[in-house]
Amino acid sequence: MTFRFVALFGFCFLLMSAPAGAQSVTVYTPRVEPPIDFSYATPKQWNRAMYADYFWNKRDQWFQYLGKSKWIYVRMPKRQQVLADSAESLRGPYTESVGCSWYCSGGPDSVYTSAAGVGANRSKSTRAAVHAHDFSLLQSWQAQAASGQLFAPDEELVFSFRAKSPRVDEIKIWNGNHRTSELWQASTRVKTLELSYDGTPVAVLALEDVRGRQSFKLGPFPAEISPQTFRLSVKITSVYPGAAGTPAEFAEINFDGLDVHCFGPETPIALANGTSKRIDRIVPGDTVQTFNFRTGQLEPARVSRLVAAVHAHLLRLHFEDRTVVATDDHPFWTESGAWASYNPLKSNTLYVQGTPVRALTPGDRIFLPEENRYVEWCGAEQLNGAQTTYTLELENGQSFLANGLLVQTEAVLQP
Repeated sequence: MTFRFVALFGFCFLLMSAPAGAQSVTVYTPRVEPPIDFSYATPKQWNRAMYADYFWNKRDQWFQYLGKSKWIYVRMPKRQQVLADSAESLRGPYTESVGCSWYCSGGPDSVYTSAAGVGANRSKSTRAAVHAHDFSLLQSWQAQAASGQLFAPDEELVFSFRAKSPRVDEIKIWNGNHRTSELWQASTRVKTLELSYDGTPVAVLALEDVRGRQSFKLGPFPAEISPQTFRLSVKITSVYPGAAGTPAEFAEINFDGLDVHCFGPETPIALANGTSKRIDRIVPGDTVQTFNFRTGQLEPARVSRLVAAVHAHLLRLHFEDRTVVATDDHPFWTESGAWASYNPLKSNTLYVQGTPVRALTPGDRIFLPEENRYVEWCGAEQLNGAQTTYTLELENGQSFLANGLLVQTEAVLQP
């Protein structure tokens, strides 16, 4: 046996005996946004303004029907109004506004640390895991490391999602302590994170040593809406040491994603045979009505998939003779010859659109193809609680009829 053969045999043996999980994962770099200066108010002032603004939005839903719109807001001191406006438009220390976003239907239902007992009982700590996902830059999560260490190699920050949750395709991170620029310099910031999906490493997030939001587009996770719960977790693998020599910390980790276009389970869908069926009872192979804009006629379309996802804070859209429960970004066909939704920003940025979706405005009239007439949109109310909602994917056609209203199917934009 020659030396060359022995060497080749040994090399092949090492390859075959390498650990199964040793394959490399993709390294992602972020899109970075400049930091926001919110130092012109104290944390107490910000919290007071945001608290009042939150209740203004809740109560305004009731008072607007009594002709008392913005009842709380107009009674705030002018200084508090300015802070509330800044907070709601994301010019303050908050990473989500009181308005609707992907979090109206998605997001983790719990956040915790889990690794060999590290950080298992920290719920009362000011550095508790919850502060990594409380939508505020005023508090941060800090790694629980042994004395002299900047992070614990076995500590994971875990985000748990409900079954049928909308999928995640973006992670947004505010690295270090963002409360002030001085605290940011003193804090230890994260350099690289290992991202895992249900315990399996799927990516390395390479953060820049800058103050401000860093966004990573990846996934989606899961690849399809899952009937089971799932977890996304991050583990620190390297850091940028801060001047104070304290363990690494995050001001915030947030998510964005897909699957926020759905209808309530009782929504009647027009079938091609002239009858209707609740959307939650539609099955692949059912034939529904779709509208052919070229011929101006209704045609049959075969359902290829019923998509189900759990959503919260849905809207009940009121029309002059009917209502429909839906997410805020689902487009309706208007008399003006355009698709319109309550939240066109999400409609246009998350889904493939042939033409831009515009905003629904008071007085818009929505098409009822079966009756060949239009019905006026009167407004919307936000619903509390979560429920499973549904939408359709069709083999042919890009529209269907939800409670008689012509609505659009939406294909997700791929990252």
